[in-house]
Amino acid sequence: MNIQLGDLNLPLVQTGPLCTAQDCTFDIWIKARLARLPLPGWAAEALYATLPYLGIRAWVIYARFEVRGGKLDRSRTTVGELRHGTSGPYEGLIPFGYEVVSTADFDPVDRSYDYDVGFPHITGPPSNVLSARIAHRLDAPMQRAFDIDLRCLTAAFHSCSGFGELVPSAWSDYLVQKAESEKAYREQDRLRRQ
Repeated sequence: MNIQLGDLNLPLVQTGPLCTAQDCTFDIWIKARLARLPLPGWAAEALYATLPYLGIRAWVIYARFEVRGGKLDRSRTTVGELRHGTSGPYEGLIPFGYEVVSTADFDPVDRSYDYDVGFPHITGPPSNVLSARIAHRLDAPMQRAFDIDLRCLTAAFHSCSGFGELVPSAWSDYLVQKAESEKAYREQDRLRRQ
């Protein structure tokens, strides 16, 4: 069975609910060959902890596009890798990466959440993932949100040491937002103490 999208004739590769051109979710995975290996936990731990010392990056890129009513409703784009590190008492593989979530849901009056960069509050295993949330607007800073240094993904013996190298624009925006938030908190605290 095939799906017809305009001039494209695509084979149906999912056994779940049928997609239409008006309503569908597309998941795209791009993985380095090493990231595709089905390894048990201890073997994955040993392999992914060793690869950076060999100059090999096992990055993964994931994109999800949700089409509702014939329009892009939401998308999520993620780049990342597993790195050996520590978080509190835990020592082992920790996801390091960046994601951009764009959505058609936005408040036309309160534009403070049209573009926001930060670390999501998640429960579960440790992770080091910077996240940008951006609304679908004509004036949205999409170029800043998607400013990703692809050398971090493709160059041998080049590891991005942090978010400042991986996503320079988003990291800069995060630092500005963090400073503004801390300043506002200090001002509220000062006013509360008066």
